[in-house]
Amino acid sequence: MRTSRPAHGSRSAARWAVAAVAALALLGMLASPALAAPADVAAALRESPVYRDQAAEADISVDQVLDHIREAGTPIYVAILPTSARDPYGGSVTELGKAIANELRRNGTYMIISGDQFAAANYGDALPDGQAQALADQAVDDHVNDPQAAVLQW
Repeated sequence: MRTSRPAHGSRSAARWAVAAVAALALLGMLASPALAAPADVAAALRESPVYRDQAAEADISVDQVLDHIREAGTPIYVAILPTSARDPYGGSVTELGKAIANELRRNGTYMIISGDQFAAANYGDALPDGQAQALADQAVDDHVNDPQAAVLQW
């Protein structure tokens, strides 16, 4: 007398497991952050002067930067992005910043943080040429391992 069940029941469980793994992999691909395109960053900066991409490596508090910006009295835009955001620009955070400023087209001072690189510039005439970058360079030099403090000093 046979008491074991047919083997096809275990195949059904294996099919379910494979389907579940495939579905999870697809969901993972769909949920992964997209490359921070300048048009998307500019759209976010139109809503708030500080944008932090969810994949950004720099540990910077948006709320603290917003409070600091509000006290400045001039238009300032800060984008905190992942390292990969500058890939289409040959790794240049400066070129990425130019692309974002050209998309946003608002006079003001811009700081772009991509990974561990910073760039700052002026769009329009908010500051004299080169002053935004000089201030950013000084802030980064003063706070080498603290991007939050560097942004708040800038």
